[in-house]
Amino acid sequence: GEKPFTIQLKEVYYDGSFVFAGLEVELDRDYGKLSENRQTVGYDMRINGESQVTHDPDTGKVGLEENLGNGFCDMSSFYWEQVERGRYVLQRAFRVPDSLRDSETLEVSLGFGGMYSSEQGELLNSTSFSLNFTAQKQEVEVQSVDCQGLEMGDVQLIAAYTTPAALCFIAEFPEDCTSPIAGAQFADGLRMGGLGGTYYSVGNGRMRSVGIYAGLSPEEDREIIWTFQDKNISGYGTVFGLDFQSGTARIGSAEDVNPA
Repeated sequence: GEKPFTIQLKEVYYDGSFVFAGLEVELDRDYGKLSENRQTVGYDMRINGESQVTHDPDTGKVGLEENLGNGFCDMSSFYWEQVERGRYVLQRAFRVPDSLRDSETLEVSLGFGGMYSSEQGELLNSTSFSLNFTAQKQEVEVQSVDCQGLEMGDVQLIAAYTTPAALCFIAEFPEDCTSPIAGAQFADGLRMGGLGGTYYSVGNGRMRSVGIYAGLSPEEDREIIWTFQDKNISGYGTVFGLDFQSGTARIGSAEDVNPA
């Protein structure tokens, strides 16, 4: 690269659905934080040899608004945060494609392109490289809700499950909903941190939504309120209440969406 640095894979978490990879960069600089351009040539995440992000065939750049329609979600951090002078950490994370869920091992390759100082704009690296590793499945408690095709306002809840690391909602909605937005919060109004998501067509005029949020501890007994709406239409179009302790879900209403 333009500036000498060392990058290391520090730790990997994989629970059958979600992969989190902790990375660290060391360099002789005192930047506030570093940035990674996801649209540059070189950015990639490959699982078992297959790229999970789309690339322009002519430029090689990533199409951020496109996906492969396989349930893969990029949940990676945008910035390398400074730990101390010369040390920066980043988390690459993703939900694995539906076809690879619960695989005992995954062969993962993380591709990197341009890296630069966020504040000074100084280029750190423009040469692409990759880090490759095997992710071994860890046994964790997975809590699921029996959705039973719960439907409200033509939005159908397909699946909902959580590990201690991440919570996933999968739903289907009409393709004429042009500006979909979903959110999750506890029944007491505390909002849940969103980690990423994707939308893709499943045919027959239907779209599928995959949304990822912060995971629940096995002891969490508060009901989760999940909402879905078209941003162009006021009010909450769809509200579901989910109890992960009992594994049940119900149709809710706007009265369930409490202020924080």
